Amino acid sequence: LDDWNPNVKYKKSQRITFNGVPYSIVSDHTSKDGQTPENTPLLYEDMTKEKKAYPWDEKVTYNKGDLAIARGIVFVSKIDNNKGNEPGFGSAWDYKK
Repeated sequence: LDDWNPNVKYKKSQRITFNGVPYSIVSDHTSKDGQTPENTPLLYEDMTKEKKAYPWDEKVTYNKGDLAIARGIVFVSKIDNNKGNEPGFGSAWDYKK
């Protein structure tokens, strides 16, 4: 993985490292001094932390790797822009292992 640096254009889902920790880019942006990955969770997702699962909501747009609970089962989204696809039906979700 490439190291994080300021003044770099990052693309959503790109992966980088900062202080030895891997991060996934949450949305397209240009990095800035002082807005390092550990301080800006809206831009960088720490890939070493377990994601939280919340009840599935048909109005929420999920991205690949997001978790949702439906009928008491935890599911993981297999695709980006996953909206309105109920977990357990179709191919947009898989059971969390």
